[in-house]
Amino acid sequence: MRLSIFLLLISMIWISCGNEASKDKAKNEVQKTVKTVPSYPPLPKEIHSKLIDSVDYIDFVFYHTDFSTSIDNRAGIKTVLSTFHPVSPNNSSCNAMGRVFFQIDGENALEADFYYQKGCLQYIFLVKGKPTYANEMNETAKLYFNSILQQARKPELIIK
Repeated sequence: MRLSIFLLLISMIWISCGNEASKDKAKNEVQKTVKTVPSYPPLPKEIHSKLIDSVDYIDFVFYHTDFSTSIDNRAGIKTVLSTFHPVSPNNSSCNAMGRVFFQIDGENALEADFYYQKGCLQYIFLVKGKPTYANEMNETAKLYFNSILQQARKPELIIK
């Protein structure tokens, strides 16, 4: 009887130690499989200059909301195009708020996912549907997006 209890006790200790090893192994596996998002270079100056010179329409589509907004006047277009900080963002673990389309003569010249959350203000530009360039947003972008969100009555999305 004592031998049975002793063996049962040893078995339970051995199983619990094995569980700790399994938990550590699982934790290490999860850490290894965390998605690493590549960093992208900033939008080249030549492309940015072409956008400034030629874009005649910008369309913002917001995900998970009931609104979008468009700009077709030169002053508004230049304001939006001035919101790119010429630095690549270092935060890639956030979700896109929407997509922006930069059009020239009715054709999409460039599109980007925009990220607008506390600690994550950036554009990721797509070329042929693939992420290619990334720029942080500057303070002008923050003012611009806050204004849009306020007009759309989405105060919960405003960054202070």
